Amino acid sequence: AGQHLSSSVVGGCLWVGGRGVLHVATVLNATAAAWEVQPDQPCQSMAMDPNDADHLLVNNASRRELYESTDGGRTFHPCLGYRGAVMVAIDRTGWYYVGSEAGIYRNAGGCRAGKWEPMFDRRIARRT
Repeated sequence: AGQHLSSSVVGGCLWVGGRGVLHVATVLNATAAAWEVQPDQPCQSMAMDPNDADHLLVNNASRRELYESTDGGRTFHPCLGYRGAVMVAIDRTGWYYVGSEAGIYRNAGGCRAGKWEPMFDRRIARRT
């Protein structure tokens, strides 16, 4: 079993009222967490940076765009205008990943200055 850390934070898009809504919680102990529900931030999937719990990527399915927060979800800004993401992730080295029907893309430069590059592009793979 793992050891509880006082700084443990978890999050996800949970279904509320017919849509996915962002939830972020601080783990209090082995059986309880203090949840913050953000009903104004609809989401399909979210990623929490493993090195910084205040850094989130959220796929907003209703607007079909990817958004970033650097303050734990209190505010968001668009992430390089990326559209169509179905799943999102952030790894320990700082790479952002998005998966969609078109393929898998990654970005190491961040949402403000980075550039998405293909890891696997289905549109190209089908032609070859």
